[in-house]
Amino acid sequence: MSFSPDPTQGKHVFDLDRQYVFHSWSAQGALNPMCIAAAEGSYVWDYDGNKWLDFSSQLVNVNIGHQHPKVIAAIQEQAGKLSTIAPQHANDKRGEAAKRIVELAGPNMAKVFFTNGGADAVENAIRMARIHTHKHKVLSTYRSYHGNTGAAITATAASCHGNQNGPQASPASSATIARPASTVTMVRTTARLRSSIRITPSEPSSIGSSSQPAA
Repeated sequence: MSFSPDPTQGKHVFDLDRQYVFHSWSAQGALNPMCIAAAEGSYVWDYDGNKWLDFSSQLVNVNIGHQHPKVIAAIQEQAGKLSTIAPQHANDKRGEAAKRIVELAGPNMAKVFFTNGGADAVENAIRMARIHTHKHKVLSTYRSYHGNTGAAITATAASCHGNQNGPQASPASSATIARPASTVTMVRTTARLRSSIRITPSEPSSIGSSSQPAA
């Protein structure tokens, strides 16, 4: 895979974003998003050819590196076989993923409930915990982030993320998530820091396989 800087395309990408994309947790008029043209391993490149070290692995979800060849191959293979299927159907890959997660999760964990994202997982974890324990208080840590849906946002630190709803805005916040051994708990950790630094050696803006971490 190779990449050549293209500032003109970068401006086009920026203009499209600012005209049509609504970003979360941001004052829209003040945004100046970085336009990413390519990525590999621990690095991303912008359209001007600048190389950046991605400290946070995006949302902590590319920990094995951008564009890992095994991940790309698996996505391509599955897309060619079955690109999507509704939750009510059984599927070989979903079943296999659930089996592996359960085997790693430890004692008393028996099933996996797949959700669309982290906030969805938090919402369902709160609901499950309340049903199972008959308790209603939710305990969240300082400067934590749990998502922008109803219960998740009220468990998010107001001072850290500008949460105007505040912990008092919903009964969801007046609650302790007890975690009995038999309760299935979904955990999601997200870094909300813009943690990238620019790499400025006099090297060409090209991407080679040498920067790719091992599987």
